[in-house]
Amino acid sequence: MGIEERTAPAYFEDPKMLRALARETPTCIVGLDANGTIVAWNPGAERMFGYSEAEIVGKTMLDLLGPDADVDRGALLAQLDTQSPPSFTAPCIGKDGARIHCEWVLRALRDENGEIIGRAAFVRDTTEATTTRDTLAAERGFLRRMLDNTPLVLWSTDEKGIFTLSDGAGLRALGYAPGEVVGVSAFDIYRDVPEIVTAIRGALAGIPSVTLAEAGGASWECRYIPITGEDGDTVTGVLGVAMDVTERIEAERTLRQQLDLIAQQEGAIRTLSTPIVRVWEGVLALPLVGAIDAGRAERILATLLDAVVADQAHYVILDMTGIDGVDTTTADHLFKVLRALGLLGATALVTGVNPGVATALVGLGVDLGSVVTLGNLEEAIRYVMKRRAARPRRAPAPSDKRV
Repeated sequence: MGIEERTAPAYFEDPKMLRALARETPTCIVGLDANGTIVAWNPGAERMFGYSEAEIVGKTMLDLLGPDADVDRGALLAQLDTQSPPSFTAPCIGKDGARIHCEWVLRALRDENGEIIGRAAFVRDTTEATTTRDTLAAERGFLRRMLDNTPLVLWSTDEKGIFTLSDGAGLRALGYAPGEVVGVSAFDIYRDVPEIVTAIRGALAGIPSVTLAEAGGASWECRYIPITGEDGDTVTGVLGVAMDVTERIEAERTLRQQLDLIAQQEGAIRTLSTPIVRVWEGVLALPLVGAIDAGRAERILATLLDAVVADQAHYVILDMTGIDGVDTTTADHLFKVLRALGLLGATALVTGVNPGVATALVGLGVDLGSVVTLGNLEEAIRYVMKRRAARPRRAPAPSDKRV
């Protein structure tokens, strides 16, 4: 009788057919005795665990479980012959030492009279599914901790702008609980915040954006991402992330204020470092204090020359009383200033050169012969007054009046 002529009962009662099924099925089938000892091992089991039938028969199913398997081994064997033998999942160890996460379905095999004629375990490799499940669980846990502990709001709407998701610790600043606004129109809630309304409408039109908006007394950096359907074109909603950046905005504002203050202070310092004084009509004085580096020399030169031109000064007094010592660099910068004054037609007077500075200048080879040097500011002013008094006066213009 051919296969096609057999009835269903006869088909499964044929020993050869049953052996072929056990051999060809991709399922792992393990035959067990009452003590859990392995007495049969199909090719599917060999493919899963790596042991041949000769290597594994005589061992127990417990030998396949990993050391961290959360299974009551005694209770497991005790339930093999019950009407409802246990099923469980547990990590197992293959022949090569690899961990395999498996689902075990145990069955007591009975004849038509209900008598036990054998026991079997049907084992399925769930490693990939378990790894995926654990990964998803870890990601959900991470997302949950992030939402519960950071000042952000994760939300979404449908194509009409109705909230379908609203979560995150940032909702507290807005006066809402997670999920409270689900089913409510975003356009109604934020009708008084035009930046948000405009951005949501733009996202529903397929245009992502980032905005900075004020809501609930806080500053929010909001990202609006269009959600598209399977065709990749039709917008079915908006996904949004809003971060409370109030502290950042305040910090940036404070930083800008501090930078402005520093700039003002630097301007004041620059002014104080070149305190040009108008002591007489056409006479300017500049007290020099401290070291003169390249940067300060440039500021002195620029400021002083601008003042000479603006005031039409004929005399400039450089008072060096506040300079205790000079080096080559300081002397070079100083005489660059003196030469520049000469080019503008102003006479430079140097005062307050103490013996130490004079000795240093001579030692550096600086020629002071062409420079008018005086003891102090008072002598310089007297010098200027004498020069002015000695200047010949212009003859008065002829008068038209006749005596």
